[in-house]
Amino acid sequence: MKVSHQQFNDEAGALALIEARGYNSVVLDNPAGEAESHWHEFDSITCILSGKLVVTDVATGTVHECTAGSLIDLPEACLHAESTPGFRAAIGVSLPLGQISEPINKPAASLPGAS
Repeated sequence: MKVSHQQFNDEAGALALIEARGYNSVVLDNPAGEAESHWHEFDSITCILSGKLVVTDVATGTVHECTAGSLIDLPEACLHAESTPGFRAAIGVSLPLGQISEPINKPAASLPGAS
């Protein structure tokens, strides 16, 4: 996981970053909540447009506070946890949106090689 701050100024800038990566994009408003340790079957970048998302890298224990302008780069199968009071984000994924299986947040125990 890599987190960078002040990477774009607005939604158009975030979508341009996603397009440059060759990823498929979606803009979502996410309500307050928490997601326990999980992983995804795709590479992704999350561009925080407003609000705050706190992401924990499970492997290192590093906690990242992400606000507007933050870019979160997650490789496939990276275990992470999240908490938020609510945020809006442009999200880019390496798979076509219709090919993503449910649930999107895969339980940590289902990670290949997990014991």
